[in-house]
This record gives sequence, structure tokens and C-alpha cells, in this order.
Amino acid sequence: MNIKILASVVLGCVLNAACAQAPTRQLLVTANDNKVELRQGVVTVRPADNKDSLTIFDISSAPAKLVARVEAPASVVGPPQSVALAPDLSVAIMTAATRIDPADPAKTIDGNQISVIDLEASPPAVVQTVSVGPAPAGVAVSPDGKMVLAVTRTDSAVLVFALEGKRLRQTGRLALPEKSVPGGVAFAPDGKRALVTRDGDSTVTVLSIAGGEAKLAGRDFFTGVRPYGVQVSKSGEWAIVGNAGRGQGDYDTITLVDMKGDLPRTVHHATAGPTVEGIAVSPDSKLAAAVVHDGSNRPPSSPLYRDNGRVFVLRIDGGKLVPLGDAPIGKWSQGAAFSPDSRRLYVENMVERNVQVFRVEANGIVDTGERISLPGGGAAIAVGSR
Repeated sequence: MNIKILASVVLGCVLNAACAQAPTRQLLVTANDNKVELRQGVVTVRPADNKDSLTIFDISSAPAKLVARVEAPASVVGPPQSVALAPDLSVAIMTAATRIDPADPAKTIDGNQISVIDLEASPPAVVQTVSVGPAPAGVAVSPDGKMVLAVTRTDSAVLVFALEGKRLRQTGRLALPEKSVPGGVAFAPDGKRALVTRDGDSTVTVLSIAGGEAKLAGRDFFTGVRPYGVQVSKSGEWAIVGNAGRGQGDYDTITLVDMKGDLPRTVHHATAGPTVEGIAVSPDSKLAAAVVHDGSNRPPSSPLYRDNGRVFVLRIDGGKLVPLGDAPIGKWSQGAAFSPDSRRLYVENMVERNVQVFRVEANGIVDTGERISLPGGGAAIAVGSR
């Protein structure tokens, strides 16, 4: 072979390899509720400087870099799954379960908005606001990016939307039993099923999805007291459900759900501290994380008060949840999310108004000391890459 041709071929291979190994786009987004704050264990409306927002961070390297802040309604009410990313990172969808009462600015009432934020615009911006039923909370985007599911807590419903050209078009509404109070929603990676948690009646509902339609699958099952956060592993084998409990100081549970058969079912429980809030499954489907309040949201005078919450990390191993490690976090903490490589864990601290960053190691988790400042209380979190 001609030396010049050989050199060209070698150079091309090197460049192609470099391109194949180039860092993917990696984003972390947070929904920030700036309407309320915790004062002596009491959720109190902020009198001023109370604009909610979505913040967008580049996490392709450390420390995280702020990309943009977009003003849009958010809410800490409901599980911290009120923001979701499209798989191609074109848009973020954010719900707002509460808003300030126009008749009394010292109170909040049910919210009624879902916002679509264009992440590809310069700068990112809200491109659509949809008025919906009372108290929209958990939201999820299908793996193909064509469907959005959102639950409304006050009227116990699942709203179905088509996502077309960065806009939502409602295509259906699934009524759940009265006062079932749905909270979280998560798609299976094949897009054929979704799970909805109902903390009002301690039930998990299965949805079947085909042809752009979502229907009740006729399968309800049980994971524990007040199932709240939910996420399905990328492998499609497992789901994790956090059971929030009754808020009486009892230790609550994290549940492993077997998704491999036609009927999803509970197969294992792990004990955590009081009030399991945020839930996350690592992208490699090997780890689960749970954020626990552990009394940190109570008045300091309460015998159940603790200075900090805790985050628990567990291995998914042989159909069981095996503790890997836990660590102190902030107060009234909310969501958790793993980095795309499963090596970092991000936890939102509502009171401290930041995201705490952990390094995941073979024998536990380590606080890196990195804190990502937020312009409000971190109420929900999502990570995506492409």
C-alpha cells in the first residue's frame, strides 16, 4: 500500500476512534420551588423573590457548569419527579402541583400548569404552557420521545399527551379511583408499559401502551405504605419504588419490583429511614438510591427531629436489594439522580438550596464536597445524555 494512503487510513481510524469516544452531551436539570421555605419545620410561603425556575447544568465534566436558568412554575409538592427530559435532550417537561393563591399571597393552592422548555433554543426558553387538571405532579417522557404521561393528584388522573415538534397535544385521560392521589410515573424502556404510584391508597397501577395510546392494564399491585417515587431500570428487568410511609417516624421501605414477566410484582424490600422521598436507578441498572428525610423536615422541638436526612445506595443483586452505603445529606431533601456513567450521585437539598454530589465506589459512596447552587429549593431532578 502507498505510504500516503496508509497514513491517511491510520489517521482516519484514529479520528474515528476519537469521535466514537468523545464525551456525550450530559445535562442535569432541576425544578426549583422558590415559593416556599421551611421555617422551624413549617412550610411557609416566601413573601418576595419567589419566582420558580428550571436550571440546566452541563455535567460532562466536574464541577457542573450552569447553562441556563428559565423561569417557569414548579412545586415541591408530590414526589420529586415533576421534571422529565426528552431522550434527545430537545425539551424538558415540568409540572407545578402548587401556586400562590391569588386571593391570599401567604397561601398556596393547587397548581394547574405543565411547561415545555426548549433546551435547544439560545437561550433555553418556555415554548408552551398547558393548563391541566388540579395539582399535576409526576411526569415522564416515553423512550421514543413521542408520548408524555403526567399525573394530577387532586382529581386522581393520568393525562396522556403526544409530544410533537416540541409541543404537547393531549390525547387522553385515564381516571383512577377517587382519592388514590397518584404521585410518580415511569415508563419501561421498551415503551410498552408504565407504572403509576398511588400514595393515597397505597397501590401501584400498570399501564399498557401501544399505537400512541395508554390504557389501564388491569393490573394493580402493592409495594408498601404510600408508594411515592418510582423508576424502571434501563435493562427493563426491575423497578424501584420508594414507600413514603405515614410520617410517624417509623422506618420506611424501598421495594424491588420484578418487571420481567407479564405481571410486574414485588419481590424484595429494604428498610430505610423515615419518609422515603426521591428514588433513582443507575443507568447500568446495578444500583438504586433513596433519599430519606429522617425527621430533618420536622420542628427542632420534635423528638423525631434530626439535623440531616440520609441517602441510601443499594446494589440490585440476584433479585434483592443489598445495602452498599449511606451518607448524611441536607434537610427536607428531595430528588436523586445518577450520572450517565453511574459513577456519581446527585441529591437535592431543599433547605440548603443546592445539589450535593457523591462519588459511587465499590464499597460505598463518598461526598465529593461539590455543591451545585440552586436559585430556589430543589424540588425535582433529572439527568440525561446523548
